[in-house]
Amino acid sequence: MRTNIVPGEGRGTRRHGDAETRRRGDAGRGPPYTSPRRRVPTSLRLCCLAAAALAAVLAGVLARPAAADQDEPPPPGFEGATIISKPDAQVPLDLEFQDEEGQTVRLGDYFQPGRPMLLGMIFFRCSGLCMPTLAGEAHALGGLTLVPGRDYEIVTVSFDPTDGPQTAAAKKAEYAAMLAKPEAAAAWHFLTSRRAAAARALGDTIGFGYKLDPKSEMYLHQAGLYVCTPEGRVSRVLQGVVFDPDLLRDSLVFASEGKIGRGLLGAALSCGLLNYDPASGKYIWAAVAIMRVTGILTVLVLGTVIGTLVYRDARRKKMEKSPV
Repeated sequence: MRTNIVPGEGRGTRRHGDAETRRRGDAGRGPPYTSPRRRVPTSLRLCCLAAAALAAVLAGVLARPAAADQDEPPPPGFEGATIISKPDAQVPLDLEFQDEEGQTVRLGDYFQPGRPMLLGMIFFRCSGLCMPTLAGEAHALGGLTLVPGRDYEIVTVSFDPTDGPQTAAAKKAEYAAMLAKPEAAAAWHFLTSRRAAAARALGDTIGFGYKLDPKSEMYLHQAGLYVCTPEGRVSRVLQGVVFDPDLLRDSLVFASEGKIGRGLLGAALSCGLLNYDPASGKYIWAAVAIMRVTGILTVLVLGTVIGTLVYRDARRKKMEKSPV
């Protein structure tokens, strides 16, 4: 291949290979020598960044809000009044309470073979979190084909020693009616105790913290439900006041088999990547899981591309600034 020769400088001298020629860079021969590396247009980098941001937003929209099995830092003033995930914790079956009729009962009375329990802790004077939790629970359970009293039990325990059977009966009538299933009245149990130590022992065991605020004389706490196995072990914790019916159903079926929702299976179940198939009796990948995984992979690929572009741009600038 023919090599261009700079006139007057001797045979074999290359135009772009000679350092003196590069330094001279007179106007007659065009702009000074620059690296032949192709620059990545700024617009392309901006487009990649915008695409990455869009992909992240889409991934967040597609992802079902996961039930919070993981512990979160407590808000200021809530130390000791938060939900702490304790998978496989054994519910104290011998703890005694009073039901809505004033009868003394044991927690173990409500655990039956093959029947999981949905356990919640509230106090009846609380309208900020407790009543919305009961409403969210009733709404989610109302959309299930599972039958209360046959497929699962519901127990709501008040941790306020000033609550009694009369108030418990009123709350039961209100929220059992909201559940709108004829079996709900016999399957949803509202328990109280004048002994503060009974509720405290239950909360400490399963990881439900609460404390009395001396200023407001109200209890500080967080909201959530505990899905327990028929043997009384904590299978999963569903935090919040709104519960996804599909996730709640899957969690109840999962607990009915005596399984504990932790590790990769628990995480997949929490994120809605697995659904229970009653026909096969197995957990299968949800259809929407493909979309979620695709969104995550998109973010990873775009991140890799952007990282490469940034690295190349930084390297190019370094080469331009470095002395020849």
